[in-house]
Amino acid sequence: MECPLCSLALPAGSPEFFKDKFRSYFHCSACSLVFVPTEYHISEEAELAYYAKHKNGPEHEGYRKFLSRAVVPFQEFVCREYGGYNVPLSGLDFGCGSSPTLHLLLGEHGHKTSLYDKYYFPDASLLDVATSQYDFITATSVVGHLSQCGRELDRLWGLLKRGGFLVVMTKRWESLERFARWHYRTDPTHIMFFHATTFEWLRKKWDAREMIVSGADVVIFVKA
Repeated sequence: MECPLCSLALPAGSPEFFKDKFRSYFHCSACSLVFVPTEYHISEEAELAYYAKHKNGPEHEGYRKFLSRAVVPFQEFVCREYGGYNVPLSGLDFGCGSSPTLHLLLGEHGHKTSLYDKYYFPDASLLDVATSQYDFITATSVVGHLSQCGRELDRLWGLLKRGGFLVVMTKRWESLERFARWHYRTDPTHIMFFHATTFEWLRKKWDAREMIVSGADVVIFVKA
């Protein structure tokens, strides 16, 4: 069994980090990712059915407020980078969902955002590094669902222009004790759980120029 992020091979017979009545969770000692083995991943049909229960969209003020936790620090950083001015940028919302909303919030600041989602907006050309390059990429509430998170995150990093921003929004685990009581863990579509140390590992791997941590669930990487 390998870590889906850093590909470290876990020794045979490695103990589980945690186990509930539905599935097991393992911890990578190299990058601190906690992950659910593939045998416990639900089918794409079941995943889609679960997403269909979500009531998210631009008409829901609570959802807009939730996404603003990523938009506000991103916009503040853009203005800082450009000497206090807002410069319209071109980006990609990776994992935008069935009712895209983030691009509307970014549009209020003049940014143009293309939409990609594995199920709802599956335009693979947007992920072709030979034809697509972006000033920014947002990945809000999606990295915890990626079975091959290392490969996908590396692909997103490769799609960024020099000096570009990768905005990741996901809940972070802190300790085994809290993980055991964590409601976020019980969602069957959540299979990857990042730690603060995991993002530091990514920063070093990518040799990011800067990493900004905002609140409990937003991290912004800046490409050198």
